[in-house]
This record gives sequence, structure tokens and C-alpha cells, in this order.
Amino acid sequence: MADHSSPGPSNLPPKRLRLGTKSCSECRRRKVRCVFKQGVMTCDGCLVHDVVCQPQKGAPRPTNSRETTAGNDRAPSAHDVTEMLQSHNVTVPIIRSTIADSVEFQSQTVPLSENRAPSEISADQGPPASNALHTSNNDVGDADPNNAPLPQLLQNHAFMTPLLSSNPRPTLSIHIPRPPLPTLATLKSLLSYSEKYWPIWPTIAFDVARLQQFILSQHEFNSHALTTDMNSHERLAIAKLYLWIALCLVHCPRRHIDSLTLPEIKKDLIARYTDYASMVLSINIDGNGGEEEVECLSILWKIAFDTGKPNRAWRYLRQGITRAIQLGYHRQDVHFDERKTAIWTALWQHERRISCMLGLPSCTSKEHAGTRLQDLPQNDATFAAHHRLSVIEGEIVKRDQTGAKNDYALTIQIDQDLESIRPLLPFLSAQSDLVTIYTAVGVKIRFHDTQKLLHVPCILREDISTLSRYSFDRVVDACREIIHTLTFLREVCDEYMCEVLDFQLFSAAMTLIIGILSHRRESTTSSSPSSIDETSDWNLVDSSLKCLRSTVERLDCSVAKQGADTLDAIIAVCHHRRLPDQQPSLENDSLVVTVPYFGCFRINFPDSSSSAFPQSTRQPHASSVEFSMVDPLPSALTSSAAWPYEDELVSDWFYQGRHNQPYDENYDFEWQFDV
Repeated sequence: MADHSSPGPSNLPPKRLRLGTKSCSECRRRKVRCVFKQGVMTCDGCLVHDVVCQPQKGAPRPTNSRETTAGNDRAPSAHDVTEMLQSHNVTVPIIRSTIADSVEFQSQTVPLSENRAPSEISADQGPPASNALHTSNNDVGDADPNNAPLPQLLQNHAFMTPLLSSNPRPTLSIHIPRPPLPTLATLKSLLSYSEKYWPIWPTIAFDVARLQQFILSQHEFNSHALTTDMNSHERLAIAKLYLWIALCLVHCPRRHIDSLTLPEIKKDLIARYTDYASMVLSINIDGNGGEEEVECLSILWKIAFDTGKPNRAWRYLRQGITRAIQLGYHRQDVHFDERKTAIWTALWQHERRISCMLGLPSCTSKEHAGTRLQDLPQNDATFAAHHRLSVIEGEIVKRDQTGAKNDYALTIQIDQDLESIRPLLPFLSAQSDLVTIYTAVGVKIRFHDTQKLLHVPCILREDISTLSRYSFDRVVDACREIIHTLTFLREVCDEYMCEVLDFQLFSAAMTLIIGILSHRRESTTSSSPSSIDETSDWNLVDSSLKCLRSTVERLDCSVAKQGADTLDAIIAVCHHRRLPDQQPSLENDSLVVTVPYFGCFRINFPDSSSSAFPQSTRQPHASSVEFSMVDPLPSALTSSAAWPYEDELVSDWFYQGRHNQPYDENYDFEWQFDV
């Protein structure tokens, strides 16, 4: 038998042992099974043949002429190249791949030299390659992480010398093209018009530039300060300026926009400014943005909220809260900074409000520092009302998120806490200034909307007559107050842009219509008293419709337009009239309207193939109308992938009806009325 230590006739090295090989050399030679009994170091075969039982050993692979020739043809390794360059004292540049045309890397050259003293090695460069560099006068023993076995092993077997430089991490410089700015004259006109809204915008209003504060009524100075601060090297400061211009554009009415010279159309310019700021924030996610980052997020959520994207605003608020907590804004007992306290208060209270509105979880609790009642920034009735409303909205969110909607006792308890805030509600007066009016309207709308959201789950998916009449009456009363308050706001400030306010007006009117139709049906079968007064309530619905139509004439509000079209159709059906001419064409003898964060409406018409369908008219009278008020969860409205839901409230409400998409997959129409 050939010796295992010498190559075979083919002059090739012996085969390497396979992983997991356990047989001994003798059993391997005899090609028999090697069996070991428990506790015995010699296999059964070697015991029978009385030979020494030895494990197999792989012979070392020899270096023959074939391998030597192949080795000469191979490409040099990185280790060989590094040694060659070091011997000639050549500097090696760090080579990076190009990610995109808009990404620019700063070149950096680092000498690969091992002749530096240990004191020249920066502490943030990591451990050196040689153990000799770890000697120190302080004997820390095993406490020194450099003495750990695994790092020592890696250091001893590293095949490349570490790069020694003052900055071990490559410097990454990402270039983001700036969007075009309006001309100086356009900026002056834009700032002068929007100036009246500055006091009711986020807290950062009057020093948005941080380098030079804006001054009221100084339009020339403000426009020059804005363009001058655009030369800053601070990206977050520049992003904040772009966001400030975007916010001014959002609230600029159509008549004023037509007189401005903008580099792009209004909608596209706002999108470019917000996208630029979002990119800067995403790059700076691990940086030291500080106050600038929080203030950018404070403007971003306001833009998203006013343009009909409450879910996006909710996400910006949560990011702002996280950053504010990291900066300690919630600890007003530590920083004693009124500005930081005001920014923190606005962030967590608006996040709580939108969480309650959309049925989403909140990221703060009533025990969280900065949200407790004793953390009120000042003893003002309006501030106290907002703070207590935020606490109650947190209780509603907790009830909805923990599945306690059926706990009616809990609902009544929250309702009693809510009623204790009513004496703090301000009085509305048309003679007051814009700031006072907006502040009063804000707290009243929030109070009544919270009241509606508290009791709406109690009237879903069941006939109202079988539910607590108290909850139904509370919802109807809240809707009346919302209509009164918002129509008053539009009378004194008809050019204030906020898609969410228009949505609240529409949803209040639609809920009131459902109450009217329910009362009409119950009055034929029951004589129980009701809080519905059809005459006055229909007048409120009509005033809501007129208010939405007036808003459409002055502002580019998608919610106001679609809400007015929907109300037009429902009012026509309830009054036994044909639909207005501007309504979309019918699909499958029905008109379907799907409203984000609210529900679905379906107006049914007689079958066109039946004799009941009048052939002489373009459109018949409706036969029935159905309503579905879903829980305020966005997920309930996103089952159809074909529906463009990413635009939230400003998406196409008639999309499913126009494209014959399934509308009743997630909707169990609770209310069905024959008309």
C-alpha cells in the first residue's frame, strides 16, 4: 500500500480529510465501519486485530512544480500590493464608488506608514495593528478592551496595516440641488401678505431665519434678510427658510398667487421645497441638528396638516417629539427656556390631537414629563383648556387602542371630564383681531370635535334606536357647534387655508344628515322625544354647503370642492331631487363616495333595465341612500390597492365609483334609508 505521506503516481497531493471524519486510520485502510463503544478509546476493529487505534491525519500538501507555476501566474494580493507601496513610501488614496451625480465625495489621501510614534495615533482611530502599541504605564489588566482575546487575535492576524490619519472616517459631502427661489419682489409681496398669519403659525415664526429676525411691517427688510440668509452654510437653516416660504405659499389665495411671478406653479414649488427639507433632515438624522431640526419638523407638520395630509403631519410630529426629548425640551424645570417650552407644548399637544382624530396611538402619556397638568407654561384659560383637552384625547386614544370601546361606563366618565372644560371655552366676537379669533375658534373646534370622536364609536354598526340616546344626542350637538364655529371663521377670515378644517366642516354636516334621516325614520314608528329639529338642522347643512362653495371660489381646496359635491348629491337625494349636473356619471346604477377617515356613501338608483327607470330623463330619482361611518382608522380605507390613498384627504373621493372598484369590502352600511 502506498505511503500516505508521499504523492501518488499522478504527482498530485493527497485528498484532504472531509469535515466530520471520525474513523481511525486502520478502519479507513481496511474500508470498514469504525465503531466506538461508549467510554472506550479504541474502536472494535482495532481491538479485534490487536492494532493501535489512531485517528486519521491529513498529510501536508506539498509544493510541487505544478503549484509553483500556477502561483507565479496568479494576481498579486492586496497584502502584496500594500507591502510594495510601503517599501516605496507611496500614499494610497481612499477610493470610493460614485453613488449618484448629486453626491460628491471629498478626496482624502492617507500615508501607509508604520513609523509613527504611539502618541501620534488618535484615540478615535481604533486599536493599532501591533501589540507593542498597547503598552501603558497604567496596568488596567483585563479591564482594557484592547486586551480582549478576540481583538488581540484580529490584530495579530490582520493582513493590512490600519490607515493612520487625523480623521479615520471618510468625509461624506452630499450635494443637494437647491430649488429655485422667487424673485426679491415676489418674496416681498408674499411675506407682506402672509404676515397677518405669522402669530398663529408655529412658535418659530418671528425668528425663522435665526441669523436675522423678521420684523413685522418691515417687508423690504424681511425679504432682503431671507435672501441673505440663503447664503448660509448651514443646511438646516436653509431648509427652514425654504419651508417658511412654502408655508407662506400654502396660505396665499388664488387672487394673490395670480399676481406673483413664481419660478414654478404653486403646487409644484411647495412640493420641491418640502422635498428639499425632507432630504436635508434625512441626511442629518444622526447629526447634530439641534433646534434647527426641531423647528423644521414644526413647520413641516403644519404644511402637511393644512394641505390635507394629517397622517403625514402625525409622523412629522412624532419625529419632532423624539428630537425634542433628546434635546431636553420637555424638562422646562431644567432649561427654563420659554421658547423651548412653547415648541414642546405645541408638538405633543398637536400629536395627541391628530392621534385621536385618526385613531392612531400617541407617543406620550399623561405621566410623561412635560405633559402633566402642573407643567402648564402659564395660567391662561385657553392654555389650560388645550392642556386638559390633550389629556382627555389621550384617554380616548387609550380606550380605542386597548379595545375598550364597548366599556360605556368609561365613555361616560371621559365625557364628564370633558364637560368640566366647557367653562374654559372662550367667547367668539367678530370685533376681535385675527389672532384672538383664531385662538378662540381653535379651542372650541377642538373641544366639540373631541366630544364627537368620544361618542361616535357608540353609534357605529348598530341601529341608533337600540343605542344610548345620550351618545347620539352628544354627537349631534357637537356637529351643530362645529358648523356654527367654522362658518363664523370663514365669515371673518374667508381666505385662511386649511384642508383639515374644511374636512371637519364636511364631516359634521354629513353626520348631522345621518341624524336627520334617522329621526325621520324613527318618527314613523316611535313617539320618543328627539333632539333633532329638521328645519334648523337642514339650515345648518345648507350653510355648510355655502361655506364650502365660497372656499372653493377663493382657495385651491380639494376637500372643500369634493365635500361640496358630495353634500350637493346627498341633499338632492334627501329632498327628492335629481343629482346636480356636475356629479360624476353613475356606475352600476349607484353613486359611490369614499371619504378618507370618515366612511362610505352609496346612492342607489332604480335598475336601468326595469320599467321603473324613466327613459325620457337623463337621470332618475334615487331610490335609497346608504351610509357607513367607519372607525377613524386609515387602515380601514386602504384595502383597495388601486385607490390612490397616499394623498389622504385630497385624494379622489369618487375614484372607486368612477373605476368600478369594490366599495363594500370593508364597509357594512349601518344606515340604509329609502328615499
